[in-house]
Amino acid sequence: EGKLFPLIHLSSDILSIYQDRNELIWLGTISGLIKINPLAKKFYSYIPQPSSMNNAITALTKDKKGNLWISTYNGLFIVSPDGKTIHLTKEKLPAHIMVNNYYNTMIECLNGDMLCGGIGINRINPFKETYLYAHPDSDDSHSLNAWVVWHIIKGKKTGYYYIATQNGSCRMVPGNGYAAPSYGKMTESFERLIIYPPGIESENVCFCIYEDHEGMIWHGLKKGLARYNPYNKNIKFFLPEKNNPSSINCNTASCIMEDSRNRLWIGTEEGGLNLFDRKTETFTHFTTREGLASNMVWGIVEDNHGNLWISTNNGLSKFNPDSKVFINFGTADGLPDNEFTRGCYYKDSEGRLYFGTLSGVVHFHPDSILINTRPPEGVIDKLYLFGKPVQPGEKINGEEILPIALPLLKEISLSWKNNTLSLGFSALHFVTPAKNRYSYKLEGFDTGWNYTGSHYPMAHYTNLPPGDYVLRLRVANNDGIWNPKETTLKIHIRPPFWMTWWFKTMVIILAGGLVLFFIQYRMTTFRKKELAAEVAEKTKELTIKKNELERINETKDRFIRIISHDLKSPFQAITGMSELLLKEFPNIPDDHKQEMIQVIHKASESASSLLENLLLWSKAHMGKWTYTPETFDLQEAIAAVFNVVLPQARKKQIHLINALNRSIPVCADRSITETVIRNLVTNAIKFTHPKGRVLIEAKETGNQVEIVIEDNGIGMNEEMQKNLYHMEAKLNTRGTAGESGTGLGLILCKEMLEITGSQLFFESKEGKGSRFWFYLSKA
Repeated sequence: EGKLFPLIHLSSDILSIYQDRNELIWLGTISGLIKINPLAKKFYSYIPQPSSMNNAITALTKDKKGNLWISTYNGLFIVSPDGKTIHLTKEKLPAHIMVNNYYNTMIECLNGDMLCGGIGINRINPFKETYLYAHPDSDDSHSLNAWVVWHIIKGKKTGYYYIATQNGSCRMVPGNGYAAPSYGKMTESFERLIIYPPGIESENVCFCIYEDHEGMIWHGLKKGLARYNPYNKNIKFFLPEKNNPSSINCNTASCIMEDSRNRLWIGTEEGGLNLFDRKTETFTHFTTREGLASNMVWGIVEDNHGNLWISTNNGLSKFNPDSKVFINFGTADGLPDNEFTRGCYYKDSEGRLYFGTLSGVVHFHPDSILINTRPPEGVIDKLYLFGKPVQPGEKINGEEILPIALPLLKEISLSWKNNTLSLGFSALHFVTPAKNRYSYKLEGFDTGWNYTGSHYPMAHYTNLPPGDYVLRLRVANNDGIWNPKETTLKIHIRPPFWMTWWFKTMVIILAGGLVLFFIQYRMTTFRKKELAAEVAEKTKELTIKKNELERINETKDRFIRIISHDLKSPFQAITGMSELLLKEFPNIPDDHKQEMIQVIHKASESASSLLENLLLWSKAHMGKWTYTPETFDLQEAIAAVFNVVLPQARKKQIHLINALNRSIPVCADRSITETVIRNLVTNAIKFTHPKGRVLIEAKETGNQVEIVIEDNGIGMNEEMQKNLYHMEAKLNTRGTAGESGTGLGLILCKEMLEITGSQLFFESKEGKGSRFWFYLSKA
């Protein structure tokens, strides 16, 4: 406009002036060099006076008259547009007003009073000397619902005042119409809202509250986010879900804001910024991974261009929701502090933004925060080997690494001995060098880009394998504008001689010869082993056949021994008695004839039973017995056996008991089953005294059926039990009525059951009786 304005006041004469390509102005003076940044960010800070050791801001707002209200731990400050300040402390105010000497939240009422929340709620207007308060009252259900008040808002749609407290939230209901006193209790009442996640009522702390354009009341809770519908009283909770990436990503919501396009944004204490999609009820997350200054968000304000300004505990972020780009600002850009405070943010009617920090208030107009669009140039200018800097012309491990300065080289070659290296970068941009950023990637080694700031712009690589690599470097200026042009450096790591092609070829030829020799040797050895294995196999077959022949011979010997010994007695009895009857029949009395016929009959029965068992036993031992399972009724099988053995039991007046009175289907070989039961029952009858008892019963145990044959006969001593299944043992097999026996029946039962995969179990006490049992599969 043709006007001059002072840029900087100097006490020294200017000798030279220069403007560089980044628009920085450099002044050479008698006292030194001065740098001036015309694009410096116009952040302004204000610390209310009198200040204290703790200048943290706890709440701030502006009233309609342009007064700036600032709450600190040192009291309340009201700063007028002309700079005059009113300082209020609890000592200067009536009782119940500003109990803790600070407020957590402030909002202006329609009549110009300021509604302040901290310990209880105060309605104050120092210009009219109005000081009213509202506290919880256990006797009044319409009183404030908690002592600690975190946030007060005026509804975007309804105009109601909603209050977030330590115990959920409530709505402030207008008073009774009477004029409020200048001091005393507020005339308004409070309608309580019960907002807490199910099952965790103790976490009913509400840090922030917001009414959107639809009239929904959003609550930022200590444990989750809640949406309250005041029309139907429905509450919907949104909590983090471990396996749902579209859920809210943090338990604690610290601030809520709806932008000019009705998009709902939620700031969280650990999950950064969340965007809520009303259609799908899902969340999109923006964290430090996407460029946010910190994941602990304290405030969100929209400027006149639709950008979001987000205060965090590590600086201020400007976010474009359309491009999804963050630009971060810190103390290097003129902020008084990187750590902002909870809920301290405000936008005035002129579009100026105010934020609270630990070091006072920062305020600015977003249009004055100019973005530096000139990207820097990247330079790879430092090389370290094993942690030591390398200078041009210096020799390390016998080789010269850098013939000239590193920035002038396009590639470097290193021995495999020098494969632990670090490379340093610089960005030629001096507006705010501390905020320059770097991104690098070593092609051939790194799978993705690595990011670092100006505090330590260096890449480290340890024990790089021999090969060819390319280091790619990208740089950005203080406002995050990246240079699309990359800086590259080729790196060649030479291999040791044992990894060269000629050495590998020689090793391959030598290894091939050794392999051929080894194959030939192995083939010869294998043939010898093969012949030895064949001989061993033939020997094994002959041994098996020899053992089989021995077993057959042994079986034959047993068979002959039984025939020669056990069949001899019954047949002698039959022959002798029959011969006597033939010669002396007329001379023998009738009663003696009857006795002789009974002897012949008993001998015949004994020989028949013995022959039947011998045939079955020899059949099993010759491998001619086949196991054929089928489904049959066990009750029917036992009844069939009883019909066979009942005459034998009646002769000895033995009480034969069948305890199975119901049908039990089993899957087994019926012939084997009946043979085993018949032999066991016959054996029990044989060794039971007249008028004794023989019991057969069956019971289901899981997937099996247990069959038990029990008698109260003579039992067995330990020696007999030990040799029960040994045919060669000299056991007394005479029954209680003198019945003869070979002991073959029990052996037959045992071996037949083993063919079916079962076993024969027994227990016995001499003079008390015996108990035999085995198991069959249930059908």
